[in-house]
Amino acid sequence: MLSLAVIPGLAGSATLKEIRRPPGAPDAVRIRTLAVGICGTDREILAGHYGTAPPGAQQLILGHESLGEVIDAPPACDLVAGDLVVHPVPFTFDGYPKEWAATLDRLAAMDARIIVPGHGEVLRDDTYILQLSDLFRSIVEQVEAELDRDPESSLDVVKSRVDIRELRAAILGDDTVDAGFFDYAMGFFIEFSYHEAKQR
Repeated sequence: MLSLAVIPGLAGSATLKEIRRPPGAPDAVRIRTLAVGICGTDREILAGHYGTAPPGAQQLILGHESLGEVIDAPPACDLVAGDLVVHPVPFTFDGYPKEWAATLDRLAAMDARIIVPGHGEVLRDDTYILQLSDLFRSIVEQVEAELDRDPESSLDVVKSRVDIRELRAAILGDDTVDAGFFDYAMGFFIEFSYHEAKQR
C-alpha cells in the first residue's frame, strides 16, 4: 500500500513509498482506509520537531486522522464487517469548514451500527455525528451571513456575532472538563470559516 513515511527528527525526509501489509495476528481487526488526512501534528513531524518510529522500524507512517471500514474481525470482537472506525473529537484546527459538515452527513448516511473513535467512547448511533454536523453548518452559515451583511467585517467582529450556545449545550451538556478545549477548537473553526468565506 502507498504510504507517506518520514524519518522522525529529520526535516524534509518525507517520501511516498509502497509498504507491505503487516501480517495479521489471529485476533487482529482488518480495516480498509476510506479517507485519511494530514493534521497539524503531522506537519510538525514533517518539520522534524518530533515523532518516533515503531520498534524495529526507521520510518514513521503519517496520516492518523482517518476513516476506515472494518473488513473482518475475530468472532469475540465487538466489531463486525461494515463497522466504521473514526475519530469523532472535533479537532477543528485545519481544513475546509464547509466540507466538515458535508463529510459528517455522508458518514451518518452510511448508517453504521457502531462507530469506534480513535479516542473516546464507542458511538452506537449517529447522534454525536449529526450534532457536530449541525454545529459546523451553523457556524459556516452564520459567518457567511455576517460577511454578506458587511464584507469588511473583521474576524473579531464575526467571532463576536456567531452564536453557538444552544448547539454547544446540546453537545457538552454539563461537561465542564471539555468545555475549555471545545471553545478553543470552535474559535479556530470560526476563524477557518471566516477565511474560507472571504474567498467566495
